[in-house]
Amino acid sequence: MANKLEALSHQAFRIPLEQKQEVAVARYRSLFGYKAAGIVAQHDPYKRHDRGEFWNLSKDDILGQHENPVPYPPIFQDVRPMLIDYIQKAHNIGMLILEILASRLGIKPEEMTSRHKIQCESGDHLRLAFGPGDYEAANTELTRSEAETRINTFAHTDFGSVTLLFNWMGGLQIENPETKAWEWVLPIPGCAILNLGDAMVEFSGGTVSSGKHRVVAAPGEQAAYNRYSVVYFVRPENDVVLESLTPGTIPKPEDERWTAGEWVDMRSRQFGHTINTAN
Repeated sequence: MANKLEALSHQAFRIPLEQKQEVAVARYRSLFGYKAAGIVAQHDPYKRHDRGEFWNLSKDDILGQHENPVPYPPIFQDVRPMLIDYIQKAHNIGMLILEILASRLGIKPEEMTSRHKIQCESGDHLRLAFGPGDYEAANTELTRSEAETRINTFAHTDFGSVTLLFNWMGGLQIENPETKAWEWVLPIPGCAILNLGDAMVEFSGGTVSSGKHRVVAAPGEQAAYNRYSVVYFVRPENDVVLESLTPGTIPKPEDERWTAGEWVDMRSRQFGHTINTAN
């Protein structure tokens, strides 16, 4: 099914820009809608612009659970049954992963899964991502500094609990926690890449970590081609407090506790997205 969504991406990103901007993330709640290239605010000395475009499709919008859904273009409305099917299956996989992690951490599995109920409002969403091909880069063996000038998605950790990623080309890099060097992540056909996010760091009492990663121009000849990926973000329900669930943990002071919804909004602002919480 990820292959069908990748094919959908080819069509969705060809929608005229003015139509995509009608549902831009800045016009609707949080991250949901269309994100154009070049809008992510960065604080590095080079003031580089990101090259990635996203369609962020809210789980609650697609499942009909939000009273004020983003009016996604007809191309998504026409395949809503497929989107519903994918979201439900991706969420179920996320729950299985959370159950396994909980058992290894000495947490009752239901303590973890009960904070991620699919019928409750959350930041869960399906992302279709696009990065433009770069003919110049395709004819160059990119050094680290050269790759940094061709950023699709800047370095970050994921906000939520579990991320499921399907991609078909190189370009994803993860930061080595010891050397701080960026290392390529090889895509394997038919397999998803699994990442843990900030919420899992909190739930595990810091036992697990949220890997810093980024997306740059693909290495070698791949760089000439457009890059597509399909991502599903499993996040806690908006009103869930991010706190350790591990036995014997001392609770954080009240002023240091965040709900999942507050955390996503705060991290989104740091990442450069304009948040409209009026809706």
